Amino acid sequence: MKSFLFEYFRYTRAERNGILVLSALCLILLIFYHLQSTIFKEEDFNVEAYEAIYCGLIEEVEKVEAKPVSYFNFDPNTIDKKGLLSLGLSEKQTSTLINYRKAGAKIRKSSDLEKVYGFTKELVSKLAPYMKFEQKSKPVLASFGTKATQKKEFVLSRFNPNTSTKEELLNLGISSKVVNTIINFRSKVNFKKPEDFKKIYGLSNTQYERLLPYLDLPIEVKSSPKTVYEKPAFSKKEKVIIDINKADVLEWQKLNGIGPTYSERIVKFRDKLGGFYTIEQVAETFGMEDSTFQMIKPYLKNEVSVSKININLVELDELRSHPYLKWKHAKVLINYRKHHGPFNNKEDLMKVKVLSEEQVDKVLPYLSFE
Repeated sequence: MKSFLFEYFRYTRAERNGILVLSALCLILLIFYHLQSTIFKEEDFNVEAYEAIYCGLIEEVEKVEAKPVSYFNFDPNTIDKKGLLSLGLSEKQTSTLINYRKAGAKIRKSSDLEKVYGFTKELVSKLAPYMKFEQKSKPVLASFGTKATQKKEFVLSRFNPNTSTKEELLNLGISSKVVNTIINFRSKVNFKKPEDFKKIYGLSNTQYERLLPYLDLPIEVKSSPKTVYEKPAFSKKEKVIIDINKADVLEWQKLNGIGPTYSERIVKFRDKLGGFYTIEQVAETFGMEDSTFQMIKPYLKNEVSVSKININLVELDELRSHPYLKWKHAKVLINYRKHHGPFNNKEDLMKVKVLSEEQVDKVLPYLSFE
């Protein structure tokens, strides 16, 4: 029995070594447990100190990012990238405007800048007082003749636009296109007052102001402005009914109050729209006074439907050319169609937040959803 117990509690050498190693590990862990609070001493976390450091960093970043904006006179058609950035525009706005110009678009007035994607009405209103546009009349006045190198200084003298020859008008520095418009105008009705000459299509305000002191119009016409000006040769035109979508330039001129300038503008506006769907749209023609429209309205009819654009197939360039849509409207519509699929009705168009309901109703007659 004693021999049996001795054999039972007897360990081998390997087992004794294992017991020693295990005991040593237990002792080390016990010592580490009691000393860890001393070795890894926790420090108090000061939240307020870190908040102060963070706020300081934010202020420094804002100072670095904030660029001084100094406004100056500039031409939006020629100003370079550096100049646009110094006006406070972002890199994206600057690149968009430069690409817009490279595409052949021309900014003729400050409101045209709103057509550029990313230029809000508020931003344009800030820049508008500093926009200066190159006068188109200057190149015409700089040279004259058959050769590009031939130059001539124009000597201004008194002239009567009702009787002056084509050559005399050209010698005043007026372009041949505007001279032809003047001759066409006076072939139908004479110039009664300086304001009539100002209405000539293509004649800039700068040219008009330059020529105004030299206008030689009959004195007797100016002596009775009410009888001559308010109702000139209108009564001589026969009263006809014209179709607003069929009438050409000459037919429009048969109406009282419609001369060559108005007739050309009406036809051009109608062609850009794709036709008028209501008679009231004629009043939207540039420069059309309400009194003139009300006078011709009883003699207008509309029997032809408008041309429609397939909103699900149209390309960006065609869509942006419609007078009722700006470039940014067309761009968003095309992108929305690309990501969300075809448009099926007015409700789908209303999902594009860039258009108001009034704008959708205005352009809807020109759209098809096939």
